[in-house]
Amino acid sequence: MTHNQAHVPVLLDAFMTHINPRNQIWVDATYGNGGYSHAIIKSGAAKVIALDCDPDAKQRYRALPEYLKEKIVFVPDWFGNFDQNEIVQSYLPVDGIVFDLGISSIQLNDRERGFSFAQSGPLDMRMDNRKGITAADVVNTYSENDLVRLLIENSEEKHAKRIAKGIIRKRLVEPIKSTTELAQIVQESIPSGPPKKINPATKTFMALRIEVNQELKQLDKGLKAAERALKPSGIIAAISFHSLEDRKIKFFLQPPSKQNRYQPEVNSKESSFSLINNKPITATQAELAINPRSRSAKLRMARKKELHSNPSDKLLQHPVLNVT
Repeated sequence: MTHNQAHVPVLLDAFMTHINPRNQIWVDATYGNGGYSHAIIKSGAAKVIALDCDPDAKQRYRALPEYLKEKIVFVPDWFGNFDQNEIVQSYLPVDGIVFDLGISSIQLNDRERGFSFAQSGPLDMRMDNRKGITAADVVNTYSENDLVRLLIENSEEKHAKRIAKGIIRKRLVEPIKSTTELAQIVQESIPSGPPKKINPATKTFMALRIEVNQELKQLDKGLKAAERALKPSGIIAAISFHSLEDRKIKFFLQPPSKQNRYQPEVNSKESSFSLINNKPITATQAELAINPRSRSAKLRMARKKELHSNPSDKLLQHPVLNVT
């Protein structure tokens, strides 16, 4: 299986129908396999600044044909505070920024990366697998309370306490090292019931991946960086794959006057953005048939207003869970 066969960009066609990047400069905050970057260039963009902290993504970039490498500037970095990167700064402000969040099929299919419970591999889960803590470090060293916290905060896992206790019991006997071992612990920790649409370990693996890579904090910082980096009338687009990401994006882009009345109090300054789509764009039946991964994807897009107050550096707050 080639890389291009292994990962199909989600909601790419829907995204492309809302932009006209000819002669523009764009930031692809999550390069991955390059699907968004390549489409933007092929639609006439002058340049794409592509960020990715995964060393494998850099290798895929290096294998591109020269005509694409001439147009795409690869920056091996996280997207949080991307506007502070010296390479990126030389191109600011930009016309558009796209975030394709989550994990790629290429990463999931590589057992050595440890993202998936579908096949046995080391409990790693680092986007940049050269440094930082691994998922094995988390499950074998975090306290029971901290395990419960991350399962609730990062995946809204309703069986968090049972799973945390199961992890603690197992690691007292021997360290937990493999993906399949952890998946088995999760399965044995939760009450049995009718078959579910998703594997019982799905939320635990997502929560650990988010913890290892600090993905929600990266998103907070990346959205604020995008606000700073965009030209007036520039476009921000974000594709999310779970409700925690989507809430953050919605909360960031939506004007305060339209916030749910149960939201926490926030700075009431006028939003810097006008929504392009009031409701998130989701996959068509045709895309779902070709790419099942698109079933949970949501695309939100907005345009930076011509006149607005200075971007706020206030810390993004988690909205309440009953917001849809």
